[in-house]
Parts: sequence; C-alpha cells; structure tokens
Amino acid sequence: QERQTELQKSQQTCEKEQTSLSRQLDDVKARKIAINDKRNMKAKLERKIEEKKHTYVYLNDYFKYNN
Repeated sequence: QERQTELQKSQQTCEKEQTSLSRQLDDVKARKIAINDKRNMKAKLERKIEEKKHTYVYLNDYFKYNN
C-alpha cells in the first residue's frame, strides 16, 4: 500500500514536470516565431529602404539631366 502511494506521488510529480516542460516548450516556440516575424519585418523594411534609395537616385539623375 505504501509503495503504491509512493508510485502515485512519483507519477503525479512526473506529470506535473511534463506539463511544465510542455508549457516551456510552447513558450520557446512562440518566442521563436516572434523572432522570425521580427526578422521578416526587418528584411521587408530594409528592402523598402533600398527601393526608396534607388527611386531617389533615379529622380536625382532624371532632374539633373533634364533641367
């Protein structure tokens, strides 16, 4: 009987730890997704900046040669 109780307690502890680890894993996955989203957003903004630079250079050249 006592051994049975110990096993049950041990199993409950194991289940709690498993639940905790599962939550931690979910948190890590969510953070990883957020980091990827930020990287993607940064890359998108950098591309926009480059496009704007090219547009600016083009307009500069256009006005330089057409005035």
